[in-house]
Amino acid sequence: MHDAETFYQADPDGFFIGELDHQIIAVGSAVRYDQHFAFCGLYIVHPDFRMLDMVCN
Repeated sequence: MHDAETFYQADPDGFFIGELDHQIIAVGSAVRYDQHFAFCGLYIVHPDFRMLDMVCN
């Protein structure tokens, strides 16, 4: 499956990273298809940082 490539073509600005101390610990997407529809997903967090009650800034 090549979902990420397809979503990137639809919205190249819809991909995000989460960093801690300059280390990428998470990635995700919020791909906008048009002004009324978007897909949020394709997210993953490094296992060492899951379930830690951290807040995104």
